[in-house]
Amino acid sequence: MSTLGDALKFAGRPERISHPSDERFVTVRMNGGGAVERRIGSGKTPVPFTGYRVRAGQFIYSRIDARNGAYALVPSELDGAVVSKDFPVFDVRTDRALPEYLLHFMRAGSLQRQVQAASFGATNRQRVSEETFLGFSLQLPSIDEQRRIAAILDYADALRAKRRQANEGLSQLQAAMFTSMFATAPRRPLSELATTTSGGTPRRDVEGNYGGTIPWVKSGELHSGVITSTEETLTQQGLASSSAKLLPPGTVLLAMYGATAGVVGELGIEATTNQAVCAITPGEELDAAFLVGALRSQTATLVSRAAGGAQPNLSQGIVRELPIPFASIRDQRAYAQRVASIRAERARATSHSLHLDELFASLQARAFRGEL
Repeated sequence: MSTLGDALKFAGRPERISHPSDERFVTVRMNGGGAVERRIGSGKTPVPFTGYRVRAGQFIYSRIDARNGAYALVPSELDGAVVSKDFPVFDVRTDRALPEYLLHFMRAGSLQRQVQAASFGATNRQRVSEETFLGFSLQLPSIDEQRRIAAILDYADALRAKRRQANEGLSQLQAAMFTSMFATAPRRPLSELATTTSGGTPRRDVEGNYGGTIPWVKSGELHSGVITSTEETLTQQGLASSSAKLLPPGTVLLAMYGATAGVVGELGIEATTNQAVCAITPGEELDAAFLVGALRSQTATLVSRAAGGAQPNLSQGIVRELPIPFASIRDQRAYAQRVASIRAERARATSHSLHLDELFASLQARAFRGEL
């Protein structure tokens, strides 16, 4: 078994960075996210320091976040950028290791597990020295074999990327379809077409309020679209002791506060919510799937009307006054049928994506055990 020291050679040459405002800075994303330019906010330019200047194709890692998968190859667009000494810099020994093979090795997870086992220091701030890092093991076959493995993994990864793009296209199709069907429709205040209410949160210091059989939706869970399960549940006691209300499937949910304000979801199960979620019950003239599309088409309008600065807050009044496109129930149901078809296709696409992810993970594991 080889080590990273067989594939990498330390190349950091300390350099005094005298004019940081004239430089580009590099940071490394966690979980194999790669090296990217670090954006420096106004008034936050670092003072002069001693660091390293990186070149395209070099390997760098974060001494602090190595345990979280923060290692990467420097892309060509960051050639000549700078890093602090907390980002050690290495040349790849290309006579022994292909950069593309190392890139896949970094993303496979085995290196991250080794780093986690060896890291030390305060919780979540474990620094990994260069000497320790170069001692981690890796499978290092011949250059031809590395090239073959990298080609297989590149192909499998490309299939995953195409599937993700297809999934994103289906999401965009739903929004585009609503616009094409109802962009010129007359508008009416939501309060004329639906009723709204909010939920509640039982006291956590009272035993027996949580852990029952009643799903309890929080605003962060609305991103899933149709909600069929929740992270937390309430008991009948918890429901009765709070302002939370039991809601039927088909209820449309709207996040009211903070970073999730304006996010829309729909209940696929009977559930209740906390007070950060507005529950909207469509009247006879309104189809639930149509209402979801209408609210999503108005996200920018909702957020612009929200009170507060960096963390916008919506009110029941703002939601009730929102003018939404209105069409005949026949046209609404025609839209809903098309949405159902898109959802079914997205479910199939998601299942296919999960299968490709499992296949890719299996290929990665076998590749770096010498079994591919």
